[in-house]
Amino acid sequence: MKKLLSLLLGITLLTGCTKDEKTNAADLINNETPIMGNPISDFDKNLYPTVIIGSQTWTQQNLNVSHYSDGTLIPQVTDYYQWITTTRGAWCYYNNDPATGKTYGKLYNWYAVVGVYNEASKKDLSLRKKLAPPGYHIPSKSEWLALTNYLGIYAAIRMKEAGYKHWQSSDLAKTGTNSSGFTALPGGDAFGLTGAIGTNGNWWSSTGSITNFTEIDKWSLHLFSRSDYVSYYDMDINSGLSVRCIKD
Repeated sequence: MKKLLSLLLGITLLTGCTKDEKTNAADLINNETPIMGNPISDFDKNLYPTVIIGSQTWTQQNLNVSHYSDGTLIPQVTDYYQWITTTRGAWCYYNNDPATGKTYGKLYNWYAVVGVYNEASKKDLSLRKKLAPPGYHIPSKSEWLALTNYLGIYAAIRMKEAGYKHWQSSDLAKTGTNSSGFTALPGGDAFGLTGAIGTNGNWWSSTGSITNFTEIDKWSLHLFSRSDYVSYYDMDINSGLSVRCIKD
């Protein structure tokens, strides 16, 4: 279902650093103060704090809206077989548990990310809806890469929520610091097909095939409790992943 694109972020490993360089790098991920932006709201009146990271402004929470920005309803799908066969935008809660929404937001298929809400909008881009709140959009692959490149080899540690309130601890990875302010949470995916809450966070990009919805999968970013590195995958279009928004 997945095709691995890249497991490690960056090329330079700590084993090639001097003692001073390692110390400076550790100080960098622990001593930063995130720069907060102005909060935004979606159609459902959910409020999202934002953070400025480099030249980008990101929402600090996963999207939790059930309507496109113009008020068109996005269907909730709770049946597994309906989920994997639908060809329109849809959302669900992890394990169909509404209690997860408050913390982790909703999980969306890629049709919702690009605003496909009926058969006509699959082929006509001008008919598609907008998922993100006004002034924001779903990040492209290049925008995700700009973020992780800016944060460097410690990107995953700097993006994860600090501590183990939501992330599972692992002997294989360092504790998240959230020094970037991104506040990444491990929200799992729809129906737990590829990961569970607590072990991994998965976020869509808007990058993928425009005209072919069956042969080309869609690009996404992933963080794991057992890894200090950012991973990238092509995901099936009917995967259910979290969504973050970036300022226009």
